[in-house]
Amino acid sequence: MRDPDQDRRTSDERGVLETAADLERRLTDQVQQQPLMTVGVAAGVGYVLGGGLQSRLTALLLATATRVALALVARELGARLSPTFAPAAGKHQL
Repeated sequence: MRDPDQDRRTSDERGVLETAADLERRLTDQVQQQPLMTVGVAAGVGYVLGGGLQSRLTALLLATATRVALALVARELGARLSPTFAPAAGKHQL
């Protein structure tokens, strides 16, 4: 007589192996199609897992990125609210 638990384990093992093979195919395709993006994502994940989020460099980068984003939003909002809005002459543009 067949053990139903053994059949279920065998079926589960096949499912895991198929999922792993599918993941490997997808990752291989991603690396071949967009190698630079893949390296960037891997570097970012390594930075986060390595504790980089708590560094002063990360705080500085996030602060700078926030300021740039707010300046771009302010410029866009000004342009939408006033069609004649233009950044002041002589000011640095982002």
